[in-house]
Amino acid sequence: MGFLRSLFIIDETEEVQEVEKTQQETSAQNQTIVSTQSVNTVEYQQSTNTTQPSNQITIQGKIDENYSKMISDLIKANNIEGNDYCELIEIVESKDFARMIPDKKQRILSAFFSLKTQDNTLTKQKILNSIDYYKKLVNDEYNNILSSYDDVMAARINGPKTEIEKLKQERQALNEKIADLNRQISLKETEIMRNTKELNSKKANYAATFSTVINQLENDKNEINSILQ
Repeated sequence: MGFLRSLFIIDETEEVQEVEKTQQETSAQNQTIVSTQSVNTVEYQQSTNTTQPSNQITIQGKIDENYSKMISDLIKANNIEGNDYCELIEIVESKDFARMIPDKKQRILSAFFSLKTQDNTLTKQKILNSIDYYKKLVNDEYNNILSSYDDVMAARINGPKTEIEKLKQERQALNEKIADLNRQISLKETEIMRNTKELNSKKANYAATFSTVINQLENDKNEINSILQ
């Protein structure tokens, strides 16, 4: 696994904010400049169409020092033997050399002829060819990263989206259960109200009827008592 692939996977396994749905087109132009120790400059432009996990999220890329170091280490590990772009740019971007010759064009010329005195096989074309080699190296590594992107998406986006759908189904089942329970509760409450009214009505009728009978008996008692001596 390459340097950048390792860093990519480490970053992609950290926690992220949201998982949602929608589609949109994003264009990103990234320029990575690797400084003094490896002193390699690599430019890469990319425009891709991706499915975003949220409502039209647009992410503006920015240079990451960790990625820059990984690219630098990658190029250093694959540095062509002898003098080429790497050795040239290392001199050009040297702080001491920059203080001596502030103008970058003059630094490139001075560095080139300085290296050429050590190696008469060094030519402009050799340097340009080495740049193309390093560009391809970095581009291949970047493509290696993209090759694992679908797997990362499946694990971190599509997986949670599937879980969300499952949870929604469970929520729907619970909502239906709650609705059924509410319906049953409502029926029971209606039954209670009906029975309460019915029983209270009967209780009142019983009371009125018994009270009337008792009063009638008391009246009859008094009347008979007064008539019969």
